Amino acid sequence: MFENFSLQTNRSIELIFRNWTRRKRHYDFVGNIEEEENCYRPQDYNENITDACQFVKTTPSCSGVVSLINYLYIFECILHWDASLLWGLPAMTLAVFILLLYAISLYVNARYFLLPNSIALAKYLNIPSYDFGCLVLGILFTLPCALCMIFACFEYNRSDSLLHAMTFGKIFTCWVMGLGLLSYRGGFRFKGRIFLRDMLFLTLGWVYLYAAVFNEMLNENQEEYLKAEPTIHIHAYISIVIYMLYIICRVFSLRRYFRKPNIVEEVDILSTSIESIESDSYPDLLYNEIDLSVQPWQQFWNCINPMKALGSHSILSKILLSPFYILLALLIPVVNPERHLAGWCKAISCGSCLIFPLLLFTLDLDSYTMFSLLILGISVTLLIIFLTHSQRIPTNHELLSLWGLVMGFMLFNIVDLEICCILWQFLNYFFDMDNDDILILAFPFSYVFVEGIFVVTLMENDYREMALGFVMGSVLFIAYSALPVMLFSVCFGTNHVYSLTDNTTTAFYFMAIVECVTIFGFSLSGYELRPSFSVFLGTVAFIFALFMILENEQVIHAYGTMHSRTVFVDVMHNQWA
Repeated sequence: MFENFSLQTNRSIELIFRNWTRRKRHYDFVGNIEEEENCYRPQDYNENITDACQFVKTTPSCSGVVSLINYLYIFECILHWDASLLWGLPAMTLAVFILLLYAISLYVNARYFLLPNSIALAKYLNIPSYDFGCLVLGILFTLPCALCMIFACFEYNRSDSLLHAMTFGKIFTCWVMGLGLLSYRGGFRFKGRIFLRDMLFLTLGWVYLYAAVFNEMLNENQEEYLKAEPTIHIHAYISIVIYMLYIICRVFSLRRYFRKPNIVEEVDILSTSIESIESDSYPDLLYNEIDLSVQPWQQFWNCINPMKALGSHSILSKILLSPFYILLALLIPVVNPERHLAGWCKAISCGSCLIFPLLLFTLDLDSYTMFSLLILGISVTLLIIFLTHSQRIPTNHELLSLWGLVMGFMLFNIVDLEICCILWQFLNYFFDMDNDDILILAFPFSYVFVEGIFVVTLMENDYREMALGFVMGSVLFIAYSALPVMLFSVCFGTNHVYSLTDNTTTAFYFMAIVECVTIFGFSLSGYELRPSFSVFLGTVAFIFALFMILENEQVIHAYGTMHSRTVFVDVMHNQWA
């Protein structure tokens, strides 16, 4: 009796569950669905550790985005921590700990290296804060990732379609996070004409990106498609031309802000000998004097001393952040007027020039290019050794902040690749998440985290316009670089399948909602960022994340799911079911 009651109860629960869930009869791509095995092992899957290790090594999706370290291989084949071991808790705990270490390194890099160099370079260039954030910080922030996507070839099927999903995920998350933090404190009013111009240009960028790939996807005649080259390369060149015209117009409008040489009109001053000029009246003449008060080794220690730089933190925080600060201080030069000699250190500058070519091995460059870059780094190091003094600030020392930004953002890109790798492997292996769900929700983590640090710190230092320009510039570059990155990638081929996943279309619709409300709401509020707008953005972000999670669990369908009576078996045909 009790057995029949239990059986009927289980059937009732199963029936209720089926009513609230749907079988996955809509796929992101049409073709042979079983041609590629997902990197997922259920916890109740009975197999020995050797079979699990072999599965990790032979499944392409498990190592599809590995850059430097294959974490899943280490856990399964070296540590032998299978998914069935305590429900995968040891492996997931260690993965979370590694992510925490990466997040701390990103915080130290952004807060104590990228931000001081950004402020120093902005003061030196003497251009409006918004334009500096949009044209300089935004491009430097996203350029290393674009270069990595061009030179690194990820051997993963349908990677082009997944790159589009990652692009829309970054556009949506970076835009929502940036504007949300700027609006949280409120009381910030910006120039409406400039903001509307950039908003319309941003809308043109991501709508054109979506339309270009959608047009490529609608080609239903397979024979004509295989004979003709895809038009995606034409759209890529159009994106480059549009973005370059935008940059040229912006730079041309800033010509009046560029520094001009100081012209002394009085002939008496020009004819005066250098000995007759009082040093107190002209302190610039003492700027490049040798400072013997501090020895070179003391200056080196001052630059890498974490206790002095982390003065506002507690003792526990200093102990936690000090290893990361020392490591980054050895690689990234910092220009800071508050430091002795404005942060100039000859040893660190030479070391960064030597280390930078070695950082480019993540781009998978050929040996000839790597050797040329190494020779260039050695040559620049020799010039610094023979043409500069360790106790005297070089001329135009502020330009060293640009090199510090390049080094800092390059290191950020390396850490970002490792974070993406560990998120990809563990969300696939333990939770069986869809690939485009991971790229849209998880991959922008590093960008959103660093962007949040930038925005909050710049607002604390009263650089709100620079923060807004940084958010706008980074999103613009992501939108307009997606197609060129695909075109110039070493993996580019005319026989590639270009399609939009269903979750990519979901992100497109949510981005359209945010854009329309942003333009309409700011027009009514007199172009003022108010706390109520941050509440709206937070609500939209929560609904978007919830929508994606429910779609991944097959409770609902994505907005982008299409229905077609014809199922194309050939994998070359890029159409949804």
